[in-house]
Amino acid sequence: MKSRILQLIFLTIFCNASIAQELISNDVVQNEIRAALPSFDLPQKIDALTTLVAVDTLPVRGIQYIYKLDAEGGNAAENEQGFRAIKANLIQQLCNNPQLIWYKQNFVDMEYLYLDRNESEWFRTRINANDC
Repeated sequence: MKSRILQLIFLTIFCNASIAQELISNDVVQNEIRAALPSFDLPQKIDALTTLVAVDTLPVRGIQYIYKLDAEGGNAAENEQGFRAIKANLIQQLCNNPQLIWYKQNFVDMEYLYLDRNESEWFRTRINANDC
């Protein structure tokens, strides 16, 4: 029994070390994101109220999407249920959309910032593969 436990511990450590060695560096992630930025056709109308206005890198290992809403931000407490629904949808997209697999495989942080029509921050969230 003790031998089996030691085997499982060794296997867990070995698998985690193998995964860590396969991750690309923060610099490579940043360079890949910077290279992709010109491909975004901005501003991009998402729906009747939402426009993607900017995409940029985050300081370490991530990408930031900035959206502007054609609406007043309102009270954050009143919007809490909507915020949870937005975040759940973003996580679902990251976990299941084949176009986002690179972000998931490389543990890239994805930050989403929503501004109201007055350009005041309405909602901000960050997700990555750990949310899947």
